[in-house]
Amino acid sequence: MPVLSLNAIKPDTVFSRLLTLCRLGLVLTLLAGLWPGVYAQSLSEITGSANPLENNRFLPVEDAFRFHTSLHSRETLLISWQIADGYYLYQDKFHFSVPQNSTENWQLAHKLPAAVPHTDEFFGDVNVYYTEVTAEIDISAFQQSSMTLDVQFQGCSEDGLCYPLQTRRIQLDL
Repeated sequence: MPVLSLNAIKPDTVFSRLLTLCRLGLVLTLLAGLWPGVYAQSLSEITGSANPLENNRFLPVEDAFRFHTSLHSRETLLISWQIADGYYLYQDKFHFSVPQNSTENWQLAHKLPAAVPHTDEFFGDVNVYYTEVTAEIDISAFQQSSMTLDVQFQGCSEDGLCYPLQTRRIQLDL
């Protein structure tokens, strides 16, 4: 079997092959360097920034949906949300429960006022609340001096950002 040495290859062929490999490497390096920039630019064009909460375009969830609790009677707890302008909460995403152990919760009966029909890009035809909403939660089954309550809710911005389902655990002194 003949042995091929560099001396047997013409110097201009070695050089042209090496130059082609260098060009290919340069092109691949440039593409690899540009790709994240192209992706970030596209995300930036869609949301206004690479991070939708950056530059205050969208409010943090705590500011978009502020809530507080008050004891209406020994049997009824009120939880009221103040909803920022341009935001809304889904009626069917409210859930109230008392954790019993790591795998079980007691669901609490609650009342909500009538909501406004809305066609949503994420969930289709739904009922939502703007400005404010108050939930009445039946706590008559609990005669302790304190209790833990898990509160779930979900909302969106009219500009297209939908927050994930939120769960807040609150401690109540009755």
